[in-house]
Amino acid sequence: MTKNGQTTLMIGLDGATFSILDPLMDAGHMPFLRQFVAQGVRAEMQSTIPPITPPAWTTIMTGRSPAQHGILDFFRPESPGSRFLRFVSTKQLKCESIWTHLMHQGLSAINLNFPVMAPPLPIKGYSIPGFVTWRHLRHSCSPADLMDTLKTIPGFDLKIIAHDFGLEEKVVQGCSFAESEGWIKYHTYKDEQWLLVLGHLTRTDPCDLSALVLDSPDRLQHVYYRLLDPQCFPVDWSEQDRQIRSVLEGHYRALDDMIARMAAGAGPEANIFIVSDHGFGPSQECFYLNTFLEQLGHLKWSERAVSDQDGAGDVSMEAVRNHGNILDWEQTLAYVNTPSSNGITINVAGKNSRTGIAPEDYDTFVNTLREQLLNLRHPRTGQPVVTRIWTREEAFDGCELAPDLTVRLWDNGLVSTVKSDRIVKPRRECIGVHYPMGVFMAKGPDIQPGLQLEPLNILDVAPAMLHSLGLAIPAAYEGRVPVEMLRKECLAARPVVIDDAAPSFEQQAAASLEMDAEDMDLIVKRLKGLGYLA
Repeated sequence: MTKNGQTTLMIGLDGATFSILDPLMDAGHMPFLRQFVAQGVRAEMQSTIPPITPPAWTTIMTGRSPAQHGILDFFRPESPGSRFLRFVSTKQLKCESIWTHLMHQGLSAINLNFPVMAPPLPIKGYSIPGFVTWRHLRHSCSPADLMDTLKTIPGFDLKIIAHDFGLEEKVVQGCSFAESEGWIKYHTYKDEQWLLVLGHLTRTDPCDLSALVLDSPDRLQHVYYRLLDPQCFPVDWSEQDRQIRSVLEGHYRALDDMIARMAAGAGPEANIFIVSDHGFGPSQECFYLNTFLEQLGHLKWSERAVSDQDGAGDVSMEAVRNHGNILDWEQTLAYVNTPSSNGITINVAGKNSRTGIAPEDYDTFVNTLREQLLNLRHPRTGQPVVTRIWTREEAFDGCELAPDLTVRLWDNGLVSTVKSDRIVKPRRECIGVHYPMGVFMAKGPDIQPGLQLEPLNILDVAPAMLHSLGLAIPAAYEGRVPVEMLRKECLAARPVVIDDAAPSFEQQAAASLEMDAEDMDLIVKRLKGLGYLA
């Protein structure tokens, strides 16, 4: 039992945004969530730079920014400036997770479906990571025999919690009308399976903190955003669009019921937090940043360059892992490693490249490139294509693996790395992309009712949960406890305490779970299907 006799539940809704949730609540599709907000607090929440899944959820589970926890993207360079990429894992974590911190405080935790949680971290409780192939799942869970326990749950489909890459690949090819209903209902079923796991664990061995990420909002919004946000609805609805919209409404009604059941299972004495890793919004065009760098004379394609005309920008695993396949490195000064990073790496001679700009010319080159990017105008609207640029020092101070420059686009979309005949092209249809502002909602004995808070930061989630559990906040945490959401009597009885003792962090020597080429290729296909690779 926690130090204040309460438990805490965190429900993660990957990619949730009030742009979609509010209309669904107003239309009666999410009655429990509407009541939850009315009886608790709500706020928009600023995500990480860039607002993508691995760094954002890792920030939530560490209380640190990407520069401090070390997870910047789905992939990481093997070394600063390296053209060779590897998929990220807990081996790259540079600080303690909240799960391990609770263990050191004598408290237990359940974390389910969080990315970047394999190999497993030390934990008192239970851990099942997200984004892990089926054959690696058993060895990625904690405790080691957890999979055997799950097999005893009545009605549980064990294999569903690992990703069905064949099914997800439909998004790569485009989800036809005939496939849409099954694809949407697959995600409803998958969420239900995760809920079965959470319910079983909390009944048989209740923990102080229980946390589950439901990723269906992100998956569905990427594909069907135009049918979810009223601001993007078609002018003339086709019968097929109406049918898909109806199935989507059914999913969100089911999601609302799942949230209600999780809250009921936590009990009236639990503080409940509902958060997203980032928000969502529409994107109708794609910006080919490597092509723009080529036009500036900063990049040279190789003879094996991949064109968007070769299949909507398909990128092979080898091209992702080794840009030597698509770029002429002897004549490339600046390039984008991965679209999900929205980041530009600069080749510096003698540092990360045999050729490149001279170290003494680095600052001048960066300033010139910033100006070139900020002066770029959209060919159709005349508005800036790049609306914000961060240097490595501004966004990822002290992190050598970070891009030299990170950009934000006019529509918050991800850039494309492939060769194109134009720098901006229309997409086949409006899709959903990650926006910086996610959601924060909370309700419970400590929480004031009916408050709309000023925007919070994603760094505030971990401190809020630790305070809910009656714990001091490590001084190394970069966020704060949003005290404005707390009842005055609760805050007076349990004021925020900062622990100035610097906790030591030793990376756990976990068993190697390196992925082979087949695993990596499946993951790349899935990331491309969701718009992270193009």
